[in-house]
Amino acid sequence: MVPTVAFVAMSLVEPLVVAAGFGLYINRRTVFGGLGCRAGLPAAGGRG
Repeated sequence: MVPTVAFVAMSLVEPLVVAAGFGLYINRRTVFGGLGCRAGLPAAGGRG
């Protein structure tokens, strides 16, 4: 019973964790990448 509850709990939480990580990734790319383009600095990650 306990492993089933843990599996269901992680199945519900994991998409939120993935979405939060993706949101942070997109925010980092747009904020720092856009700033780099305007300020003449390299984009996030040093590419471009």
